[in-house]
Amino acid sequence: MPSYVDILFWFNKASGISFGSGSNDSYTFDQFIPAIYDTGTVIVGIPKSIAVDFFGRILKGHRFIENEGQYLISCANKDKFDPVKILIEGFWFEISPQDYVIEKEGACLLGLTALKEDYFLFGTIFMQGYYMVHDMDNNRVGIAPSLNSHKQPIQQGENPSKYFS
Repeated sequence: MPSYVDILFWFNKASGISFGSGSNDSYTFDQFIPAIYDTGTVIVGIPKSIAVDFFGRILKGHRFIENEGQYLISCANKDKFDPVKILIEGFWFEISPQDYVIEKEGACLLGLTALKEDYFLFGTIFMQGYYMVHDMDNNRVGIAPSLNSHKQPIQQGENPSKYFS
């Protein structure tokens, strides 16, 4: 990733991931992965270095059709997907299936896609349920749960002991 990324994008560093509601399926990344926030994007982009394993875990036991990094699933199973949490700057942020399973005209699509680059891209699917503050004066992003958020509270956390492969 170019060193000028901090000038071009709002971003933080992601250091871990958790699948489901327990901590048994939680992992640390080998190195920090940039987490870019983009209000002009809907999807959540998954870094190329973890995409195969990530989608293997998300889609395990589900039938799907994959086309160029997009996943079409049965709407009958849309409530059977688990939340994903990303550890960003020491805090766990949830991406709930309520947000990432998109139903339109009887078809369901995951709002998660594999990127060709090695960073997370957090669009409005990630931002749903959070209040985002882009602090230009102090060059930082603030994230807090919105008043009526359906997501789990933001929790401070440590990097899990297992590594994501």
